[in-house]
Amino acid sequence: MSGSGKTSLLRILRGVEKFDSGKITLDDIEVSFDSSQYYYNKLRKDTAIHLQRSFGLWPETTINNVIRKLYGAKYGDEGSTDFEFAYDQFGDEAREILKVVGLEEKADHFAPVLSGGEKQRLVMARQLAKKTKSFTS
Repeated sequence: MSGSGKTSLLRILRGVEKFDSGKITLDDIEVSFDSSQYYYNKLRKDTAIHLQRSFGLWPETTINNVIRKLYGAKYGDEGSTDFEFAYDQFGDEAREILKVVGLEEKADHFAPVLSGGEKQRLVMARQLAKKTKSFTS
């Protein structure tokens, strides 16, 4: 939903915005609301989250966007995704990721026609699919 804090959350996870309470743990980095800039900089160094709404989105369905990222994370090139193979291997995981970001009902919608907030959530889904680091809170 618009105004729910998606961009703020991404900025916090990216280490470029401070937060009011709680903590973020990323491997051996722990950042709490009262941490010094040094720890925010460490978090920024180890994360790669894109904040642009359409950066890196393919002009196809939301599920294909996530499947491409899962395929690329495993095989190194999402541009050459073999969807016949990839759906069998990554379809369930892609649906689960879309559920996490609240886009499960939009799996068959084309990315270019999503609202701005939905595009942001799809970018988040693709970041989750990269499996670069795991966050706990």
